[in-house]
Amino acid sequence: MKKLENDVFSYPTKHKMGFIESEIKDLLEKYGLTEEQWNSKFGIHTVALIDDETVYYHTDVLLTIKLCLQNREMKPFEWD
Repeated sequence: MKKLENDVFSYPTKHKMGFIESEIKDLLEKYGLTEEQWNSKFGIHTVALIDDETVYYHTDVLLTIKLCLQNREMKPFEWD
């Protein structure tokens, strides 16, 4: 999972705060995941709105992709 962490935290995002949807789609494709998988695991997280774009925080993107790859649900201690 270190490679995934590196991919998420070194990704050249448009906004310093995090990822826009097209950037998430790039990561999903890289890891062979679908938007349906993403949507089923993302859950409820805080997001930001910058220039009319939803921005997803790096830590939430990392966790959600991990959940998809491990095909599991979020554990209570993983909630932020």
